[in-house]
Amino acid sequence: MLFTGSYQNRIADDKVSSALSNYSAVCIYGPLGCGASSTASFHASQKDVSCFIDNCERFPSLYQSMLDEASRTWNNGVFMAASSYLPDVSVSNSRVSYVRMGTMSLYETGDSCGFISLGSLFEKEVPKIHCGSSELGDILSLCNRGGWPSNQGQDYVSARQYSNRYVNKIADFLDDTKKRGKVEKILGLINAFAFFDSSVSSVSEYLKYLDNSGSGLSLSRNTVLAYISQFEKLMFISEQPAFIPKSTISRIILKTPKYRLADPSLVAALLDLDINNVRQHSELFSIVFDNLCVHDLRIYARALGADVLHYRDNYGTIDIVYGSRSKDDLLDYREIIDEWSKKERRLSARSLSLESFSYAATTLTMSAI
Repeated sequence: MLFTGSYQNRIADDKVSSALSNYSAVCIYGPLGCGASSTASFHASQKDVSCFIDNCERFPSLYQSMLDEASRTWNNGVFMAASSYLPDVSVSNSRVSYVRMGTMSLYETGDSCGFISLGSLFEKEVPKIHCGSSELGDILSLCNRGGWPSNQGQDYVSARQYSNRYVNKIADFLDDTKKRGKVEKILGLINAFAFFDSSVSSVSEYLKYLDNSGSGLSLSRNTVLAYISQFEKLMFISEQPAFIPKSTISRIILKTPKYRLADPSLVAALLDLDINNVRQHSELFSIVFDNLCVHDLRIYARALGADVLHYRDNYGTIDIVYGSRSKDDLLDYREIIDEWSKKERRLSARSLSLESFSYAATTLTMSAI
C-alpha cells in the first residue's frame, strides 16, 4: 500500500532519492519497526514507481522476480521494496541499490539541535561550543524511548512496554520448535548481549554470563553462533567491526567485533534501568548511553558513506569513524571530543553529573551534515 498521511523526514531520504534516480530498483531495509516501510512507501508514492513490495522477505518469489526484471531494464526508479530481514547484498546486480536504515536518531526526533556537523569534523573543523547541562532523567528518558517512530510522544511506561514486547516478539519468532524452556534460553542470551553491548565479547563470555546468571540456562557454542546469525538477519543486533590498521605497529590489536542491539531502548529495558535505580547502577547507565551515542553516530556516518568501527589494542579501546572517501580518512571521535572537554568519556561510580559527560554534549548537538 502506498503512503498516505504525514511523513517524518529521515536522514536516509537523500540517499533513497539518489538511488531512485540512478537504479532500477531500491530496497530499504532495517529492523522491524524502524520506519523502513514508511520511508519506502513515501518515496514510492513520490516517484510513482511501477511496483512496491513491502515486507519483501515474506514474498521471496515475487521479490526475486522484481530483482530479475530490474536487471533487464535501464529505466530508473521502477521498483521499490522494504524489508525487515537482512537482504543478501552480496548477490551481484548492478541495477539494484540497497539502503540501510536504523531507528531514529536524536536529530530526526528533534531532540538534537544539529549544531555539530559530522561532515565538518571530517574536514577537521572542530567547533567551539558550550552546551547547557542535561538532566539525568531527561537523558534516561531519551534512552528509554529510543528511536522507534511509534514511540515518539509516548510516556515512559508505554515506551518501556514497547521494548519488552519487541524483545519477546524476537524470542517467540526464533522459538521455532515451541519447546518448553527454549524461549527462556533465547531471552537469557539476549540479556547477555545487552550486558556486553559496549564491550568486545566472545561466545565464551556469553556462555559464562548464562552460567553465572543463576537461571540454570545453558546453550552450546554452536547454538549461540546460530542465534547470533539469526539476530543479525533480523537486524536485532548489528556487528560493529574492528578497525585493523594496514600499517604494521608494535601493538596487540583485537579483531573481534562488538555486537550492538538495534536501539538503546532495548538495552535499557533488558538491563531494567530506570530513574529509580540509575544512580545505584552507573555502570549499567554507561552501557545504555554508549549504545545511544554509537547508534546515532552510525546513522550520521552512514549518510556520509562512512561507518563507526572500534579499535582496541593493549593500550585501550575507542570508537572511531572510518570514512570511505580515502583509505586514510579516519576520524578519532574521542580525540575530537577531548578538544571540547577534558572530562572523562565514561561515567564513574562516584559521579553522575552529565555536565562533565562529554559524549552527552556531542550526541545532543549533532547531525550528519
